[in-house]
Formats: sequence, C-alpha cells, structure tokens
Amino acid sequence: MPSITPLQIATESSVVPKSERKTMVGGGRCAHPASTSATRTACLQRVTARRYSTAAMTSSMEHLETTVADLARRVRALEDELAIHRQIVRYGLAVDVGDADGAAAVFTEDTVYDVDGPLLMEGRRGVRAMVGGARHQAMLPNCAHQIGPAVVEVDGDRATAVGYSRVYLRREGAIGIYRVSFNRWELERRGGEWLIARRTTRLLGHPEARALFETS
Repeated sequence: MPSITPLQIATESSVVPKSERKTMVGGGRCAHPASTSATRTACLQRVTARRYSTAAMTSSMEHLETTVADLARRVRALEDELAIHRQIVRYGLAVDVGDADGAAAVFTEDTVYDVDGPLLMEGRRGVRAMVGGARHQAMLPNCAHQIGPAVVEVDGDRATAVGYSRVYLRREGAIGIYRVSFNRWELERRGGEWLIARRTTRLLGHPEARALFETS
C-alpha cells in the first residue's frame, strides 16, 4: 500500500462520497473486501484527514477557551483597580465641597480612619463629623485634596492601596501646600462595591510614615 504523506492528508477532503461509503466500517476503517487498493488508500487518507482535522479543532478550541478566560480575569482586575482609584478620588472631591455624606459613602459602616495617630475617626459617622467640624469648614472653599495615583493590590474581595495625598490651601490670594501624607487604604468589596474599611495616613516626616509603604 502506498504511503500517505502529510501533504496528501492536508489536501484531501474529509467528506467521503456516497459511492465509497460502503468501504467505511469498524469505526472509520477502510476494510471492505471488495475495495480496490486505490479506493482503500483514498478512503484511508480521508479518514486520517478527518481525525487530524478533529484533533486540530479540539486543540484550537481549548486554546481559545483558555485565552478568553485569561482575558476575562485580566479585565476584571483592571475594573477592580479602576473602581478603587475612583473611590479614593471621590473622597477628596467630596470633602473639598463639604459633602459629608458623599465623603462618608466611600467608607464601610465600620471603617476606621486614622490620621497621624491622635485623630481617629470610627465609622461613617466619624467621617461626617470631621467634614462638618469647624476646622474643616474653615478651609472651605479654599482647599483641594489631590490623592494618588496609588499602587493597588487586589486579593479576591479585599484590596490594599498605597500612595501619597496632597492638600492645597489658598490663603490671602496665594495657593500653597498645606499637607503631604503617606497613605495606606484597606478596602473590601461589599455588595458588589469597593469600600474603604480602613485608611491610615501619616504626615510626611512622621516616624511611622515609611512603614505604611514598607508593609504593603
């Protein structure tokens, strides 16, 4: 029997004509006793080509499924990071316009907001009280909080972000830097939304400032 070359396999149709289907028995084998040598060779080529095509298609589909799953995972990671950045920035925009409810909304109900150690805000109520307090109200409408960018690490429904924040304050017609801080945000996904469960901020030069980045 003549040998079957890869070129013959690649070029043969996988469809067997009706006139030759009688030669197909036993799971696709060409074993009809009345088959001529040429007919059996052609049949064998078609069977082999069909099997080769099926295997190639299966491999291609498996590769496609793996690629799609990997892309979906990467897109979810990007969406999570973007959502976290937006929550961090929303806080700054809210406090700059004195929106106590908006500022509190980016935190969890049981959040802890630690500013330099002595100032500790607990829960959304504590954040609202800070925004509505005399010290912050005296800065309005002349302050601007610029937060981030931050380095975000997501682990399931928990995430951390570390980065700088700057507060600018306008006084007597001049705008200057009021505060530069190191920050660590710890976030949780609750109800499909990323919220800040804890924020720790330390003024530049504070003895605990560097530790916020070193432990990230």
